[in-house]
Amino acid sequence: MKAFLTLLTTLVVCMTAGCSAARQGQTDQAESSLVRVTNNNWLDVNVFAVRGDRRVRLGTVGSMTTEVLRVRGALAAGSPLQLQADPIGSSTGYSSEHFSLWPGQVLSFSVENQLSLSRVIATAN
Repeated sequence: MKAFLTLLTTLVVCMTAGCSAARQGQTDQAESSLVRVTNNNWLDVNVFAVRGDRRVRLGTVGSMTTEVLRVRGALAAGSPLQLQADPIGSSTGYSSEHFSLWPGQVLSFSVENQLSLSRVIATAN
């Protein structure tokens, strides 16, 4: 009987933790924004979101491909933000102008072979 109660208690605790994690995932998605990165560069690029002195890697986008990356939580909160593209194997990179990003917003980030021609365009979700 004691083993049964221990098992039952363990199941209840695990189920509660699982539900909590699922709700946290839903909250993260609701508070995040998306960046659609089109890499027209000959090199793969690492993409970063920069706010103040905080630089967060969003992901890597292969040469001549498009990927959708997620900007999570506090980074997608409205204060000035920049996107950076660092081509792997190159000593130069691209930093966008500062812009405001809000949860649920979708950005299109086009990384060009001539980096100075790269651009960020904000669109509604």
